[in-house]
Amino acid sequence: MQKLKVGDRILLEKDLCTIRYIGSIDQWPGITTFGVEWDDSTRGKHSGIYKGTQLFHTSVDGAGSFMKESTLISKLVQNKNIWNALDEVYGTPNVSDSDIHDIAFNNKHVECVGFGNLNNKNRDFAKLEVISLNRRAISRLGVNDSINTKKCLNVKSLDLGYNCFTNLATELSTFLESCPNLQELNLSGNRFLLEQEIPIIKPIKHVKRLYLTSCHVKKNLLSIIFKLFPNLEFLDLSLNGLNEGDFSNITIPITLKSLILNKNDLQTIPLSIFNSNIQDLDVSENMIEQDIPNNTGTLNKIQSLDITNNKLKAWSTLDKINVVFPFLKSIKLNNNPIVGVMEKVVSTQQDLDPMFYQIIARLQRIQYIDGFFVSKTIRELAESYFVLHSKEKKYSMDHKLERWQWLQSHFSKQTKLSVSCLDDDNDDETFLSNSLIQINIKNIQGLEEFKLHVLDTWTLRTLKGKVASLTFKNILSLKLFIMDNSDNRKQYLEKEFLKIKDNYLTSGSDVYYE
Repeated sequence: MQKLKVGDRILLEKDLCTIRYIGSIDQWPGITTFGVEWDDSTRGKHSGIYKGTQLFHTSVDGAGSFMKESTLISKLVQNKNIWNALDEVYGTPNVSDSDIHDIAFNNKHVECVGFGNLNNKNRDFAKLEVISLNRRAISRLGVNDSINTKKCLNVKSLDLGYNCFTNLATELSTFLESCPNLQELNLSGNRFLLEQEIPIIKPIKHVKRLYLTSCHVKKNLLSIIFKLFPNLEFLDLSLNGLNEGDFSNITIPITLKSLILNKNDLQTIPLSIFNSNIQDLDVSENMIEQDIPNNTGTLNKIQSLDITNNKLKAWSTLDKINVVFPFLKSIKLNNNPIVGVMEKVVSTQQDLDPMFYQIIARLQRIQYIDGFFVSKTIRELAESYFVLHSKEKKYSMDHKLERWQWLQSHFSKQTKLSVSCLDDDNDDETFLSNSLIQINIKNIQGLEEFKLHVLDTWTLRTLKGKVASLTFKNILSLKLFIMDNSDNRKQYLEKEFLKIKDNYLTSGSDVYYE
């Protein structure tokens, strides 16, 4: 039976908690009482207050509860060292197939062939490349572990998540440096304490991927992590209550390419990230509204940004994102006030298209929006649509922005070509006069709405895009057809990647839409 003290991390059945109080309360006279803070705060009943007296404090409001000693002991999973856990999971005694009983699946008995060999193979720890010791109540290395570590020389992926470790920089690092092939490490769910005197840290240079979800990581511990793991390429810091201040004066390893900060307390993107080599950034489910740092556009290398489930309310925030992320190719914006639920953007609901076009037009280099690929045709359509409706005061953008000036210039050139190219005295006049045709666009009721001057070398898809932008329709649901005068039947134009002239459309043709 392990001796328990305040500060110990323990596993009660399948739930982790920290002992915050050992004493008595008058509700249970003469009985030792434990006050614990649950990692899963929904299991708590209070914050350590008993009848108006603060007996202990919790790091999360409402995560505490009291337990009788007998109740706690009955649920307690005894803390152990890594090697005890390794023997439990992978170290069953040498057996043969004849020693293993049949296994029953749905009352059908299955002969066990090869299980003996599998157990014997697993016992040879030196051959294991993947080890999972998740939720095994591990709190320490154990005696003579400098010898035992030689047994795990080939492990490449190690899961020590949701155990009872509290010491990162000394004891645990001693074990990790003895695993020279280790590349991926999961320490999520452990609660590491900040050591008062930081020892000289021997860097663990071989670990590339590190998971530290829900570890209560704060600024000083963050600094230790980057010193201990200087060659990280991937880091998950979700659910740590981090804010932008925790990253101030922090030097991020130049090797780090992917950083996950999901479900923290960020109100902006930390400045230190802009001075790093990070390419993939996940800041989803934070509290970012519009405070995106300025004057950092030439520093960062971010290509993929997940900013879903934040509080973006103003379209001008997207304009700022376009400026400060000059290499951005992919963005996720789902469930922000300005866009709502993005899955609906590419549905058949016509009233959602303008929002989708706005996003494309404002983000100059974006190629993917919530996983949706932005083709060249869709981009040109969105930009034309945006500028047209900006002139009608439906949309607005700061006219000092380079993006706005480019859109204006580009749209003006397109307008000149489509309207007055036949009047230009240039070498292309003959070509244009032979290729430019007029298409009469009508609605399903047959009423003429407008005429389009287009090149007969355009694809039907391009024509469809122009009609969609001018009629406020969704290009994905829009259908074009002509009428067969002999029997008044619709003939749908479905070969979208054929040229207009190959769809038997000539100057003066009537094209209907629905």
